[in-house]
Amino acid sequence: MSHSASPAINLRDITVGHGQAAPMDFRNLRYFVEIVERGSMKRAAESLYVAQPALSQQVKKLEEELGVKLLARSVRGVVPTEAGRELLTRARLILDQVHDARQVIQAGSRDPQGSVVLGLPSSVSAALSGCPGEGLRA
Repeated sequence: MSHSASPAINLRDITVGHGQAAPMDFRNLRYFVEIVERGSMKRAAESLYVAQPALSQQVKKLEEELGVKLLARSVRGVVPTEAGRELLTRARLILDQVHDARQVIQAGSRDPQGSVVLGLPSSVSAALSGCPGEGLRA
C-alpha cells in the first residue's frame, strides 16, 4: 500500500474569522519585531538589509490585514501601539518557537542522543579505566 505525501500547507491559504485570508508570514513578524526593537524604520531596514520603503510597505500591509494601527510614527522613530505591543509579544513567542523547533530538528539529525551501554569483561574494563599497573598490551 503506498502513501501519498500530504500537500504543503501555505499560510496564505489559511482562513481566519469569517473566511478572511491570512497572509501573515514569519518574515512579516520578524520585520515587525525588528522595527519595534530598533525603534526606527531606518535602523530596522539597515539591520535587515531591506530597503526602507519596502519595510514600511510590509508594515502597512500588516496593519491593513489586521485592521489596526500597530505603530505610532513620529520624527523620533516608532513605538508600538497597544495592538502593536500585543502583536510584538505573540510574534516573539512564535519566532522563538520556530527557532527552537528548527534547532531541535537539526540537532536530532546531526547529533545522536541518548546513552550507550557497553558490556565488557572485567579485564578489559579495568584496562580502559586506567587502573594503576594494568594497561592494554598488543
